[in-house]
Amino acid sequence: MVDLTDVQVDMSQVSFDGIIPEGKYEACIERVSKEDTNARKDSIERGDSNPVIGSYLKLMLRLTDSEVNGIYKGAVIYDNLNLWNQSQQCVSIASKRLGQIYKACGFDKVKDASELKDIPMTIKVIIQKSTGWGDQNSVKFYSTANSSAYASNGRSNMTDNVPF
Repeated sequence: MVDLTDVQVDMSQVSFDGIIPEGKYEACIERVSKEDTNARKDSIERGDSNPVIGSYLKLMLRLTDSEVNGIYKGAVIYDNLNLWNQSQQCVSIASKRLGQIYKACGFDKVKDASELKDIPMTIKVIIQKSTGWGDQNSVKFYSTANSSAYASNGRSNMTDNVPF
């Protein structure tokens, strides 16, 4: 056994890189881009005269320096919104999610997705189980930032009526 009692550790520079526990966190969209799905890329590569419709809005969210986030400050979570897809169900789900983001950011509509960057919001994070890719975090819901609803340990003090 190695005694570390007298060792000074600077935790201020430690960032979290892994799966965060399910819960509500404060975050900002840091990067946003439009990406083609693999099906569209393959269709274009084959030279299809009428390529498959398939693009998504790729969001990179970073947990803010808010005390709400505790040790998970700076953690990154990605979300993809399938806004341009052959499946109307995919488009509908993505459109509702984008509506949540607009509302969380205080907008009714935006002209350019970059307008959504750097605006604090609350996200509900879940762990999505996957045997092929390994477990990963996923954003289940977006809402307006509300720091007062959290305890100092980063756990939510509030309840919600969100059915998940």
